[in-house]
Amino acid sequence: MRSDNHVYNAGVVIVDHLFSVDEAEQPFGKRWGGECFTLTAEHLAALQAGKTLALDVQNEYVTFVRLEPTEGKTATIQQIIRRENGITEPFQSVSLQLTALFRQAIQLANAEVDAIIQSGERSAARIDHQLDHMLGFCCDPDMLLAFKRLCRYYFTIDPVATAGHINAYREMWDRPDETVGGGAYEF
Repeated sequence: MRSDNHVYNAGVVIVDHLFSVDEAEQPFGKRWGGECFTLTAEHLAALQAGKTLALDVQNEYVTFVRLEPTEGKTATIQQIIRRENGITEPFQSVSLQLTALFRQAIQLANAEVDAIIQSGERSAARIDHQLDHMLGFCCDPDMLLAFKRLCRYYFTIDPVATAGHINAYREMWDRPDETVGGGAYEF
């Protein structure tokens, strides 16, 4: 069953609502089970940064989700939205809302980083909390700059903790095929 309400592409169907997998009349035909996954802004940011999501399906299977690559790079959510016909408006709205949330998070993070640095703050708890909060948004170059500024400041207070935050960044956002400055990281 394929109707105007579905967009089919390589085993992926965009549907208007959840459906029973037991019914024979559904986009894939009868299936034995199904599960619904809800993606967060962090998941979408990771996809946009070229990461792949691994989904645990009913404690038995793993499904991988990634964005379609374009021109040797991972497509941004907005590039995909512009390219797709018929589903543009709902995703355009979500995309614009996510972009606005990212901008707001970056503004708030920059204000907090400025406050920490200007006040000479030495509280490891406050700085660690701020770096942890910023990490999920470091796919954005502006947030990464704020993250690096705070890491540089924190390094003079606690180099070991700072190294832990830098390693967390690398684990979350670096791609295996990526090298920076001939393999040397610039923090």
